[in-house]
Amino acid sequence: MSEVRRASAVEAGGSRDAVRLRTSAPERLRAYLQSLGARAEIDDDGLVAFAQPGHGFGVNSLLQSWVLMNDVEVVVGQAASVPAPAPAPTPLLLPFAPPRLGDMLVRKGLITEEQLQQALVESTTSGERLGEVLLNRRWLFEDELARTLAGQLNLPYVNLTATGVDRRVAAMIPASIGRRFAVIPIGVRSGSIRVAFADPTDEEAQQAVGTHLSTIDPVVADLSDIRSAWRRIESHAAN
Repeated sequence: MSEVRRASAVEAGGSRDAVRLRTSAPERLRAYLQSLGARAEIDDDGLVAFAQPGHGFGVNSLLQSWVLMNDVEVVVGQAASVPAPAPAPTPLLLPFAPPRLGDMLVRKGLITEEQLQQALVESTTSGERLGEVLLNRRWLFEDELARTLAGQLNLPYVNLTATGVDRRVAAMIPASIGRRFAVIPIGVRSGSIRVAFADPTDEEAQQAVGTHLSTIDPVVADLSDIRSAWRRIESHAAN
C-alpha cells in the first residue's frame, strides 16, 4: 500500500479565495491547479498558494481529483484536525429535464417500440445500460446513438479520437465510475470541466459525476471512444 501523505489547506491573508496547501509534492499540485485555471505558485514556505478561478468550484472540488491521483489525505479549513465535508452530489447536470433515450430513438424512427421494450427488459436483467443493449443487438449504430442524443439535447458531439483526453482532468473522477457510467472528463472549457457522456439523459450517470464535480460542461461522445480513453489512461498509469 502506498504511503499516505497529508496536505493541509488553510485560508491565507484573510481572503476567502486565497488558499495555501502543504504537501510533499508541491510542484505536482501546482501544475494540476494551473491546469484547471487557478493562479497557483509555491511560496517561500514551500506551500502551494492559489486563488480559485471564478467558476464556482470550491476547494473540495478542486482537490478531489488530486486526492484520487496521489493517494493523499486532504484536510481543508482552519482546523487541520477536522476533515472537510464531502461536496454534495449535483442532482441534475443538464439545464433541463431531458426526455428518455429510448423515447427519443423511437420518435426519430431509429428503433421500434417493440425493440425498445425488449431492450429495456434485457437492460434490467443484464445490468447493461440501454444504449449498450441496443448496440449489442445491432439495432442501432454507435454514431446514430451519439449524434441523436447530441442533436435532441442541443449538446455538442465530440469525437474523442480526434480531440483526445486530458489525463489530469479525467482523474477528477475514479476510473471505476467512468467505466461503469460511460462518462469521462476530457478538459477544461470556460472555467468548467467538460465531461463526455455516452448518455447524458442517464440520471445515475449524472448523479455519479455530480458526486465529484460541482460544475460541468456536458458533451456527447461514442461509447467505444469513452471506453478506449479509460483503457489508455489506465494503461499509462500502470507503466
